[in-house]
Amino acid sequence: MMQGMTRSTLLCGICVMAVALMSRSVVRAQDHWEPLVPNLQIPGVSTLAYHPSGRLFLGFRDGRIGLLEDDTIRYADAGGNSFKIIRFQFAGDDTAYAWVDLGQYDMLRSVDGGATWHFVREPYSLWPPLVATGRGVVVSMVYDPGVKAPGIRSVTSGATWLPIDRAQFDSATFERCIDMVSGADGSIYAGFRGDSARNLYRSDDDGATWRPLSLAATYINHIVATESGAILANARNPNVRGVFRSDDGGETWSMTLPLLLDASMISDISPAYSPGAGVIMVVVGAGEPRFWDVLRSTDDGRSWYEMPTAGLSDTLVLAVAAAPDGGIVSATLDNVHRFVEAPSSVRHKRDERYPDVRVEGDEIIVSLDPTIIGRARLDLYDIQARCVRTMETDAAGGSRATIRMNVHGLPSAPYILVMHAGEQIQVRPLVLAR
Repeated sequence: MMQGMTRSTLLCGICVMAVALMSRSVVRAQDHWEPLVPNLQIPGVSTLAYHPSGRLFLGFRDGRIGLLEDDTIRYADAGGNSFKIIRFQFAGDDTAYAWVDLGQYDMLRSVDGGATWHFVREPYSLWPPLVATGRGVVVSMVYDPGVKAPGIRSVTSGATWLPIDRAQFDSATFERCIDMVSGADGSIYAGFRGDSARNLYRSDDDGATWRPLSLAATYINHIVATESGAILANARNPNVRGVFRSDDGGETWSMTLPLLLDASMISDISPAYSPGAGVIMVVVGAGEPRFWDVLRSTDDGRSWYEMPTAGLSDTLVLAVAAAPDGGIVSATLDNVHRFVEAPSSVRHKRDERYPDVRVEGDEIIVSLDPTIIGRARLDLYDIQARCVRTMETDAAGGSRATIRMNVHGLPSAPYILVMHAGEQIQVRPLVLAR
């Protein structure tokens, strides 16, 4: 968090994660960030990504592309590009794509593992989401109001392209395709921004045909597909903003990370994921000065906690990446850092201190370990960030402290419960169903 932003301000709605779902029962004071390469500063990085082989690709604001190997940066031939690199995507061992910000986006392609790059010139204005399957198929969406096809696909690893039939999409959808990923089962998910309520689509045949999914949202900002098959979508509509999770290929969804509609947003920074590191997302607060949080989920998006910022400079996080071996790196304006986790022996196990929250009739019942609670306060927010119930209680005593909040008269709806106890903060989503 930037200097001057306090945790109480954060929870009052002025700052970014006022009522975001963050599992804070685990105190990770020993975790920190440190320079990725000792005695080497790496400024100007605009994006970064780990290749499945473990190589780290660095994209710079001045158009350079670097590969970090053995604590040494090897700069590639970027094909004469001098514009900011905004995203990397990979297709197998040797083929990589780099998206370039030319005002309208363009694409660089490498077929030699990132050593040399060349512009891909297509008759369409390509948009950054791109999926390359293990079957030689590449799918990309276009950003060109004059083009009848919403996207293009290649069955020749990007050498030639075919249009995707527009008729299968909602005609109001195509303001812009924002993200596209390949799921664990090979299905492809594409998220759009537009006037339609159907902005998340799935293809089960390498992008040839598509069908809408049930998540109602006017904006799909990011999609993450985990190794276990879970799909996470950062989505919003006029009434709700947050991260939604599906375990059945997008047929049904539940919100796991609610955000304030007016006070916070998940930024345009691409999230990072690897099975070892989990899901990493950067959340940016609205207004000035800008402030940010880095959130992590290690259970496929079911719960989230705020990563510490010790060791990072007082600047916005510009990019995050997750290594296949579980390592996490981030780029700020002046350097690239790696996340150093404390040994497990100095941490409390989450299960020992994590509160139990349940709804019974007109009561929300919270059970907590009394050894870490003492006096506690509960605040209940609706999704418009209005505090609709508050209570304070002495939670000490007994094998587990039980706190009860009366919610009689509140309508059926999703809510966010914020629990304060000393320096500990827990934030949980829940639904009141009448």
